[in-house]
Amino acid sequence: MNGSMSDSDFWQVIDAASGAETMDSKCSLLRDALADLSDEDLGGFVEQFDRVDGSLYAWPLWGAAYVINGGCGDDGFADFRACLISRGRHVVEAAVADPESLAELEVSPDDLFFEGFQYVALDVADQRGLELSQKRVSLPSEPSGDEWDEDSVVELFPRLAARFDPPAESTTGSEGSEKPAAKKPWWRFW
Repeated sequence: MNGSMSDSDFWQVIDAASGAETMDSKCSLLRDALADLSDEDLGGFVEQFDRVDGSLYAWPLWGAAYVINGGCGDDGFADFRACLISRGRHVVEAAVADPESLAELEVSPDDLFFEGFQYVALDVADQRGLELSQKRVSLPSEPSGDEWDEDSVVELFPRLAARFDPPAESTTGSEGSEKPAAKKPWWRFW
């Protein structure tokens, strides 16, 4: 099955779910919207989702995810990209233009790292007995943009750090000034 779906039709389907309060509700609303699509359009939706997901595979967004979550590996970044898509075109475009725009979202970090939204269309296809590959459009081999260092990525996103990672304690710097204590990602505690 080789479907095609326009960019505007794709975002119209996403918009049917983007206003829901919880990620579980978004998944349910997306499932309902996809149930109304033909098999060909469902395939086109999956292709468009993968295309948008690939466009978000960028170091600046991965850095933003890292700061928001206190660390972010491959799987977490995949969940993050899917959650951005779930929030609609406006949020995606704003985040691509300026990842710090995510500091303005009224959302908990958990709702930006929910695993599941990216699988809804494949679940609908599976229920129909359709065989759609996991990825109809492959991710680039490397994220686009400039790679960052995890020891200094917080400095690249000060608004995100202030919003999602406020310092729990302070330490005194060499000149007696207060400096925020560095928060270590969970995997660096060992």
